[in-house]
Amino acid sequence: MVRISSDEGVADEIAEKFNAIENGGGGGFSLGETNIGGVVAGASVLNTLSSVMSQLVDTSQMEANKFAEIAEQKREEDEQDAASFGF
Repeated sequence: MVRISSDEGVADEIAEKFNAIENGGGGGFSLGETNIGGVVAGASVLNTLSSVMSQLVDTSQMEANKFAEIAEQKREEDEQDAASFGF
């Protein structure tokens, strides 16, 4: 018989790797005063990209933290199942 169980340690390692990503917070790029359209547009694109990347990092970290929670729930279910089968 194959034993299947949840490994909380692996789930914690996954979450730690995502949480190690530092989020710059999307502080924004400022070029001072310029009237060059391409430079202004470039700064705008960089600010948008920075904001989107910040949201991506935050969301990734939030989702990664769920791995540990799910693993703990599965471990509890495994223990209950094992007890009901007399293991």
